[in-house]
Amino acid sequence: MERIEWKIFIQNNNRIAIDETAILYDKVEELRGKLLLLPQKTLEYVEYMRYISRCSEDIDKLDEERDYIYQLFVLLKDYEVKIDDLEIEKYLDLEDLINESRDILNAQNEKRSEFVDQLQGTLQDDIKLIFDEVKLVEIEVLKPWLIDVFYIIFSN
Repeated sequence: MERIEWKIFIQNNNRIAIDETAILYDKVEELRGKLLLLPQKTLEYVEYMRYISRCSEDIDKLDEERDYIYQLFVLLKDYEVKIDDLEIEKYLDLEDLINESRDILNAQNEKRSEFVDQLQGTLQDDIKLIFDEVKLVEIEVLKPWLIDVFYIIFSN
């Protein structure tokens, strides 16, 4: 294709960079939300610790997507396609958000031993609840009327 044809093609498809920026922005915000949502229950601690273990790879992928969008904006600039300043600003914010996400992840990884301690505490609470429930069942099972019913049923 000639340069003029490419310019027309790119001008007609300049929404790709803008749309990809919006999609990536949402992905980064979702990742940050998961990082900042601290667990409260045992299973949540386990899931959270798994998440922060693999989150570095997710951030790297988001950064690769950001680089792809950068290449799209470079193409638009090369072909002198006008882009709204607000859209460029959104793209520029992405790099900061991704870097902040990486910082949050590093901070959470440093707190890993605290999470393990908190997990241990929730496990102890869960175990205590189980023992309390077993004790209640034991009390119910040992009621005299239930024992009488048991003997009647199984004595025949």
